[in-house]
Amino acid sequence: MNTVGYIRVSTEEQARGGLSLDMQREKIGQYCDLHGLGSPVFFADEGISGKAIADRPGLGALLTTALRSGHGTHVVIYKIDRMARNTRELLGLVEQFQKNKIGFHSVTERVDTKSATGRFFVTIIAAIAEWERNVISERTRDVLQTKIANGGRVGRPRFGWRVEYGPEIDHKGKKVPHYVADEGQQAHIERIMKLTDEGLSRRSIADQLGLNPGTVQHVIEHQRGGAE
Repeated sequence: MNTVGYIRVSTEEQARGGLSLDMQREKIGQYCDLHGLGSPVFFADEGISGKAIADRPGLGALLTTALRSGHGTHVVIYKIDRMARNTRELLGLVEQFQKNKIGFHSVTERVDTKSATGRFFVTIIAAIAEWERNVISERTRDVLQTKIANGGRVGRPRFGWRVEYGPEIDHKGKKVPHYVADEGQQAHIERIMKLTDEGLSRRSIADQLGLNPGTVQHVIEHQRGGAE
């Protein structure tokens, strides 16, 4: 039986002693012992945030190894957000595993895709995670609108939004600004996330869409709720 484990930490997590590589390795090893999966071979991305697959050499090597091994292989992670940061990316990986008869396990979420229930649970978890990121985005917009309504200073809008001035007049006699979605930039955001899910690097996406790589990076971080 072939079992591979994937572990990842970002630089910031290392600094604050969070989900260390050693801790993840230990938990995955215990899980494999408990479920008779043997001793896993580990692939790691150290000091790398939740980037696209193409930007994570450890994950890329794990996927190559697992897909080459195929039937009877098991991929084990400590937590789903170690491997994927959005529903489409995660479900795309799980679909690849299923086609190649590869089991997928997450220690923290108690996921095992050998069963229909396990596969359904993966979908629910991923959807909830993406919903949480969308809620963060909405809260950010609402906070900005509240600040404007209370006479706060309007800063430069985030990519995807623009400032428009309505007919309302504030207490200083000035027109009240509003944040309005920029359809063109919103389309770019959707394209950025799609290309990210497909594994393209930030630089490649920026070149393809004619954007600054920093803008692409900020869009991805915001869409993922500022997560690492």
